[in-house]
Amino acid sequence: MDAARSSARALQSPLVRTLAALTEELVKGRIQDGKALLASIATIACGLVADCLYPSGNIEKALQEEFGRECRLNNYSAASRRGAKVAVTVTETFSPHPEYILSNYSGVVCDSRRQGYRHALPEGSSRSPKVWEAARATSAAPWYFAPCLIDGVGDFMDGGLWRMNPVDVGRQEAAALWPHATHPDIVLSIGTGRLGESDRPPAQSSTLAAIKRSGRFLTRLLTCLPENPVWNAHKWHETITAWNERLGDVSGVRLDVELPCLPALDDVSAMGWLRTAVRQQAASSGVMGSLVETFLAKLFFFELTSRPIRSRRGVSCQGSILCDLPPGPDLAHLVSRLEREGFVFHVLDISVPLTGSAEWELETHPLRLPVEVCVSGLEARFSVALSDQSRQSCDISSSPFTLNWLMTAQGWCKPFGRADHLPVGPREVSQGKRMQPQSIREGKRRRRY
Repeated sequence: MDAARSSARALQSPLVRTLAALTEELVKGRIQDGKALLASIATIACGLVADCLYPSGNIEKALQEEFGRECRLNNYSAASRRGAKVAVTVTETFSPHPEYILSNYSGVVCDSRRQGYRHALPEGSSRSPKVWEAARATSAAPWYFAPCLIDGVGDFMDGGLWRMNPVDVGRQEAAALWPHATHPDIVLSIGTGRLGESDRPPAQSSTLAAIKRSGRFLTRLLTCLPENPVWNAHKWHETITAWNERLGDVSGVRLDVELPCLPALDDVSAMGWLRTAVRQQAASSGVMGSLVETFLAKLFFFELTSRPIRSRRGVSCQGSILCDLPPGPDLAHLVSRLEREGFVFHVLDISVPLTGSAEWELETHPLRLPVEVCVSGLEARFSVALSDQSRQSCDISSSPFTLNWLMTAQGWCKPFGRADHLPVGPREVSQGKRMQPQSIREGKRRRRY
C-alpha cells in the first residue's frame, strides 16, 4: 500500500475538514482588540472572572450541531451494531478521586483499586450522557473552557489531567470486556505532536543560568512536568510499550509527529503548517502503509469447524479463515484487490490463496477458506498470517493461538447437553479418538435417567 497516498487521503478527509472548522468556531469570543498588552491583560482578567478563556456556548453549539442535541452514548447506531465500545476519560471537579470514564456500555465489573479509575455511571444504571456532553466534558481543558455539568452524573473537565495518554485505560477496559482474549490485535495511540530532540534548547552552565534556576521554582516545576510520563503522552506510550514487550505483547503502535515548536492549544493559525508536517513525516516514515496492512489482516479470523483428533502426525483439526466484513461490495472489493496484489494466507508452512470464492459470490455469501491444521498438541501455538509478495506478513485477529484457546473461545467445551451449562475443560486427545470433555464423560456415568 502507498503510505503517501494513504496519509494524503486521510488529511483531506471530511473528518479533518470538520475538525478544522470546529476548532475555528471554538476560539471565537476571545478579546483580541486593542494593543497586545492591554488585550492580554483584559483576556486574563475576564478569564479569571468567568473561570474560562472562551465562552461555553460556542463549543456546546458546535458539538450539538455535529452530534445532535438528543443523541445519547448508549443509543443504537451502526457502530454499536458491530459491537464498537467507546469510552472517554474525564476528571471530576473538586473530588478526592476524580478519575472517571464515560462509555457507551455498562455492566463491566472491574476492581477500581486495580484500575485507578472508575466508571462515571454505576453498573446497571439506566442513565446515559448525551454524546455532545461526553465530548464537551473530555475536552474541557482548564483555563480554556469551564467544566461541563451533566445532570445526574457529575461536573467534569478534561481527562488529560489524570491521563494524557489513556492507552493503559483502553487495555484494562478491553481485558474486562473480552476476558478470553489473550492480547489485543492492535493498540493504536494517536498523538498531537511532540517537540523533537534536536529542537530542545541546550543546557546552560553559566553562573547567571544557575542563579535563574535556583530562584524560579514555579518555572522549573512547569518545565519538568511535560517530561514526566504521566503528563507526556509519548513517554507514557514508551513506558507502557516497554512493559508489554517484556510480557510478549507487541501490539502497540504510536502515531505522532515531531515539531520544531509546540503551538498553543488555541493557535488556529498553526493548523496549516501542522498539516504539512504531518503529511511529510507520514509519507517518509512508512508507518501508515504498514498500519493499513495490519488493519486489513485483523479483518480476518480463524474458526474451528470440527473437534481436534489425534493421529500419528499429531493433533489435527479442520477450520476456516473468515472475514469480519459482511457479504457485499466491500468484501468483494477487498478480496479482489488483495488477490490482485498477490496476498495469500500462511498457516504453519501451508499457503492458502484467496481464491475460495468468486467475486460475484462474495456479494451475497461470506468468505470461507477451508484449512486443515496439524500441530504437536493442544497447547502448541501456531499462527495464521496474511502475506504479500515480499513475504512480509501480519497475523490475523488473535493469532497466534492454540487449539485449546480456540475451543474455549468458540464454546466447544460448553455443550448444550449439560443442565448447568458450566464450562468444562478439555482433556488430552486419546489415540485416534475425537476430543471429549472429561467432566461430561464422567457425568454420563454418574447420572441416571
